[in-house]
Amino acid sequence: MKDTGCDTMLLVPPQECSQRRREYFARANRILGTYSVVSAYSHFGQQAVDAAMAKAGRGDDTPIRVDIGGHLWMTRFGAAKRMFAGAGAELANQCFLMTYGNFEAFLTDLIHDALQAQGSGDPVHESIGMMMGCSWEGKLDRIGKKLGFGLGKGIRAEGFAGVEMEIMGRRCDDPAHLLEGCADLRHRLVHGSGCIDKALLTRYPSSGRAEGEPIQPRTPLACAGAGSRAVCGAPSGTPDWRRGTGGQDRPAIAVRPA
Repeated sequence: MKDTGCDTMLLVPPQECSQRRREYFARANRILGTYSVVSAYSHFGQQAVDAAMAKAGRGDDTPIRVDIGGHLWMTRFGAAKRMFAGAGAELANQCFLMTYGNFEAFLTDLIHDALQAQGSGDPVHESIGMMMGCSWEGKLDRIGKKLGFGLGKGIRAEGFAGVEMEIMGRRCDDPAHLLEGCADLRHRLVHGSGCIDKALLTRYPSSGRAEGEPIQPRTPLACAGAGSRAVCGAPSGTPDWRRGTGGQDRPAIAVRPA
């Protein structure tokens, strides 16, 4: 609900922030907090594992046994590192999907309450319908017309003037374009192979990506098993999965030389 700086207009009319609505913000914080904590623990945990292996004179060829709640995974230390090198990228993608979905749900909730206040006979289905089947510019146009306030391109440009936005190499001066880029990525992660396709390259020619390339961050991430500041996306190993016979419910994860 960003103030545009105009005395007579807010981008969205003022509304009371209910406890239900606050939960969307809390959920977004939990998602991003999870990403930050897991990344940090993965980074420092891998440093500790590497130091322990080096101190013991062990290397990538060392056979290891990973005990996860009584289930044993037999592999070599190097294979485990390679396999989990992409964990940070997958974590980033999943957090992106959850954050984007949370925002869509939050906006749908706002629309629902507004339609209910207008006397809609079916605010649930009507609010969902307004969020489906069109671009983000179309969604915002629908919302503004139905609820009776301006969300046009000029108003958005004024409200977000000075806010730097970029996605897939394209700078955005309109939040609708940024959201559309997020929707493009989400569609391919959820409904496709999770890879860059020709249509995406056509829409984002400055992305620096190649057709068939997995959609994942190129920024160095702290990845579980990837080593210090590893770039995600290294080739996976081919571990030998074996089930333990103990049957105990042990939540701890232990890694030791086999």
